[in-house]
Amino acid sequence: MLLQYEDRTDRTLSFNIRALWKQAPLSCLFRWTNFLDMRKKYFLVYLLLLAFVVVEVFLLFSLISDRQLAATLAGITFVVVPLALMIVEYRRAQLSEWVWFLSILQFWIFFALPILALRIANWGVPFGELSILGIPGTSLHEWSSKSYMLIVIVTIIRRHMKD
Repeated sequence: MLLQYEDRTDRTLSFNIRALWKQAPLSCLFRWTNFLDMRKKYFLVYLLLLAFVVVEVFLLFSLISDRQLAATLAGITFVVVPLALMIVEYRRAQLSEWVWFLSILQFWIFFALPILALRIANWGVPFGELSILGIPGTSLHEWSSKSYMLIVIVTIIRRHMKD
C-alpha cells in the first residue's frame, strides 16, 4: 500500500505503509491507540479526581486547626465529587458502566451522606461519641475508607479493561 503526499513545491513523497508498520515498535503503537480511547480517558480523569480528593482532605486537616470544620469540609468534598462523577458518567454513557456506577453509589449512599449528616446534625459532639443505627461513627468512617478504595480499584480496573 502506497501513500503519496504532494507539498507546495509539487514534489511527491511516497511512503510504503507496510514497511513503516513493520519498522514501528508495536508497543508504542498500542500505547498510542489506548491513549486515544476516549472511554479510558474518562476513567483516567475520574481516577485523578479521586486521588485529588484524598490529597485535598489531607490538606484540609493540615491547614485548618478546627478538626470539626475540616472534617465537615472533607465530608462535603466526599459528597460533591462522587455526585459530580456519577452525573458526568450517567450523561456520557447512561448505565453502561453499571459496576463502576454502583461502586460510587454505594459509597455515596452508605457512607458519604450519612457521615456528613451525622457530623452536621451533631455539631460540637466528638465524632467518636456518635453512631447511626447502633454503628459507631468511627467504625462507619473505617468502613468508608475501604469503600472508597473499592471505587479506586474499580476505576483502575475499568481504565485498563479492553472493550
